Amino acid sequence: MGEKKGSGMVGNGDYMLAALKRYFGFDSFRPGQEEAVGAVISGRDVMAVMPTGGGKSVCYQLPAARPGTFTLVVTPLRALMRDQVRHLRSRGIPAALIDSGLSDTERAAVYGRALSGGLRILYVAPERLHAPDFADFSHRIRISLLAVDEAHCVLHWGSDFRPSYMRIGEFIDSLSPRPVTMALTATASRTQAGEIRELLHLADPVTVTTDADRPNLRLTVVRARPGERLEAMIAWAKRHKGSGIIYKENRKGCERLAETLRSEGIDAMAFHAEMRDADKKQVQDGFLAGHPRVICATSAFGMGVDKPDVRWVLNDGPCKSLEAYWQEAGRQACRRGPLLEPRRLAMAAPRRMGGEKPRRGIRRPFTHQGRAAHGLPTRRHERILRDPPMPAPDHPRHVRPARHQTRRLLQLLQLPG
Repeated sequence: MGEKKGSGMVGNGDYMLAALKRYFGFDSFRPGQEEAVGAVISGRDVMAVMPTGGGKSVCYQLPAARPGTFTLVVTPLRALMRDQVRHLRSRGIPAALIDSGLSDTERAAVYGRALSGGLRILYVAPERLHAPDFADFSHRIRISLLAVDEAHCVLHWGSDFRPSYMRIGEFIDSLSPRPVTMALTATASRTQAGEIRELLHLADPVTVTTDADRPNLRLTVVRARPGERLEAMIAWAKRHKGSGIIYKENRKGCERLAETLRSEGIDAMAFHAEMRDADKKQVQDGFLAGHPRVICATSAFGMGVDKPDVRWVLNDGPCKSLEAYWQEAGRQACRRGPLLEPRRLAMAAPRRMGGEKPRRGIRRPFTHQGRAAHGLPTRRHERILRDPPMPAPDHPRHVRPARHQTRRLLQLLQLPG
């Protein structure tokens, strides 16, 4: 495989390709991965905007596999940490996590392993960075690479929900020597990427942006009145085999839907942020193992979860933004491996959306959200909109955009530049 010009892989390309094959079983890089990995091992900061399922985690896990290095990953969800640590260990890469579930003794043991060279990669939440024991540890170890995964959370959560995100840049500046720093996200416009670079204090980073097109996904919209949506979802879950995710807006909706599906003989469970950690772990681990088959979840579920056989994702109503919709879509059949025919279905009711009255043509929320939606298809969306939609589950009213609507959508979904 030839070296990519300007990728920084000269002298390291053969080693990294061999490591890619050894640890992950792949013969070649996905788009953007080689450039990002090459920049890291050349000592450059990186800002990576790659679609969900595009292989972002490999961009820091592969450099972390190098002997004599230590990588710190800052990530928002414990479920994500557990899933990735489990996979790394199965691939022979020493990995660990620190969260609130560990005792003082257990945390000290993790620090000891890292300081003695027994760890290559450690996952923590942003709140951990300024804990006294971790601050002491971080100044006693040389951090080769600091990766901020799901970096869009710096913007979405940093100002109120999780203010520790606003202090990550401060933590990076406190380290000596300063580590190579990488920010990764699937959801950032050009403006937002610039804000992330600034908040994380990235130093002249290499920017890697890949096409968000997902040709293995098929997108469909069904318009259903509120009383018909539940029947349509039940019919869909019964008809389509394989694992699936149904996204709901709130906790109560998830629990009610999961209970209804179970009463219909469908193996389903709820997942939301207010569940106890032990219950979350039980549901997630079960879903990864095939039971339950269907998860009824808020957006708290799915980020970073590596499950190759999710065959369909259903939204009961519109997401808050097109960016959120496309990120959730990527959680469907998003990993490498044999694919069936993955499908993405949105249930849209003829009701007010975002405070706007229903109107002919393109609704206003699609107008103001679409221009910033950098996580949307860029080349094949015309084919997606043109193709006949797949049959709705026992539902007669299938929505297809008219030609003028299609043209308008294509204009709204174009990426700048």
